[in-house]
Amino acid sequence: MNKIDTQWLIDQIRQEFKHILLGDGISLHQTDVVDDYLQDDEELMAKAKANDTDTRWWDVSIENIEKQNWGWPFFDIKGYRYYLPAFMTYYLKHAHRHDSDNAIDSMMYILDSDDYYQSYHATFNELQSRCIAMFLWQYCELNNWQDCDQAKNALVNYWDRFLSWCDNETDFQGDKEYGDGDTKNHKFAEPWLLKEIRAAFDKVRLEDGETIHQADTEGGVGLTKEQFKTLRKNDPEEFWWDIPLERFHAFSSIWSFLDPKGFRFYLPACMSAIITDPHRCIHEEWLIYALENISHYKQHPSFLTSDRVDILDDKQKRVVALFLWQYTLANNWQGDMQEEVSNALENYWFQFIQNEV
Repeated sequence: MNKIDTQWLIDQIRQEFKHILLGDGISLHQTDVVDDYLQDDEELMAKAKANDTDTRWWDVSIENIEKQNWGWPFFDIKGYRYYLPAFMTYYLKHAHRHDSDNAIDSMMYILDSDDYYQSYHATFNELQSRCIAMFLWQYCELNNWQDCDQAKNALVNYWDRFLSWCDNETDFQGDKEYGDGDTKNHKFAEPWLLKEIRAAFDKVRLEDGETIHQADTEGGVGLTKEQFKTLRKNDPEEFWWDIPLERFHAFSSIWSFLDPKGFRFYLPACMSAIITDPHRCIHEEWLIYALENISHYKQHPSFLTSDRVDILDDKQKRVVALFLWQYTLANNWQGDMQEEVSNALENYWFQFIQNEV
């Protein structure tokens, strides 16, 4: 069984959580105050927060993590989101340290919680959740799957849903017994495809393109300009990797109506979602139809399809082609959408990867 490379996972955590800030969230030292039910004392809270001078989670000191690590039940959502990547990274870097397990005990309890803290877990996007799931798996690997019941239970109760992938070339796979004796087989695609998507589309922003909610109105049919503009508030994400998968479930047919800028912005998000958790992303056929439609633009040109082609650069087109190719491999060149994927590749996209596959 191939294993996750620890340094690669550290880099992934840094990449996917890099925009998370603490802001006015509860800091490490403030959890002491909250534990004493004194969180309404502004002076005490300010004094406690002054002990946490970091402004980025990767600057949280080892000393603070090892000495101030028990307060996880007292974080608010902002504190939870801010310190989780810091503690995960700490453990991956210092698993050999004598106190490393003690330092993350309280965090592991929260990750294993399947009731109150579900609302906290749900604030992470798909790629962040995948990093957390991989951390739990790697924790078990580093401990040879011994004395790691909490991590196993956390996977079973919630996080293992983010480990699914249907590729036949796996980053790691294996049968592990965990929880109450259940055996599950997890498969990962090699992470290179997610990295390729991120690299090719990293600088893409929506700008004045149509959002998902706007596209759902088929270009604003029946709406005033002001009503159409107001719909943008329902899609507040600045970065495409922060878009929740559930929005693609609810608005699966938007691919027929997005303008070129909207198409370019949401395309990498949906491809990444399908890769990360294909069993939940059940409406990928709409994206496949759109990519097949683009492949016919030379034979049947239209304003929409030609502009969608022109707005993508060659690196982005290559990534789309790799996504389609991997989709066929994952489904063993079979399945309901195989004809459409094959047509899309043959008619247009394959030219961008013909020297690679």
